[in-house]
Amino acid sequence: MEEYLMLLKMLGALVVIILLIYLTVRFGLRALVPGAGRGLVEIVQRIPLDSRGSSALILVKLEEILLLVGVAQGSITLLKELDAEMLTKLKDYPAAELSSRRSFAGLLSRLKNR
Repeated sequence: MEEYLMLLKMLGALVVIILLIYLTVRFGLRALVPGAGRGLVEIVQRIPLDSRGSSALILVKLEEILLLVGVAQGSITLLKELDAEMLTKLKDYPAAELSSRRSFAGLLSRLKNR
């Protein structure tokens, strides 16, 4: 009976140690690592430029700064730093005009009018 009690105590101690390790990693490291778990960098939107997805345009939000970044195979390039005013202009831009500019028919109609 004494052996079972000793085994039960060891298993209880092991559970307590694992729980302490989990709590330390989960909550304790946030105080030691600046920015950990606070979400300072956020990917707002990603637009793939090819079928494989190896190159893309990525809109990144870093606190209050918006960065338009081009990503290709093996390289990352800052294309433009967007301010809040430019972002509001883009949001207010008519969706119909944007879709007609993106479509092939819209491109053809613009070329015909030149």
